[in-house]
Amino acid sequence: MRTGAVIDHAAFNAADPAWYVEFFRAVFGLEVVREVRDETGALRQVWLDGGRQFLRQRVPVCTHSCREQ
Repeated sequence: MRTGAVIDHAAFNAADPAWYVEFFRAVFGLEVVREVRDETGALRQVWLDGGRQFLRQRVPVCTHSCREQ
């Protein structure tokens, strides 16, 4: 029986989800189990086996300089 905490799912915002899909495939052998594309055919969301999900970033991520304003 397991005790303690377990990570079941993790979602990441990414400017280029396709790059991360290829990285996780090449390095860890994870495969795509589901994907959603936009009207242009670009990846919008992608799920890999093992519970990783990548979402195309829609708004810029705040950098250190924007937090100071």
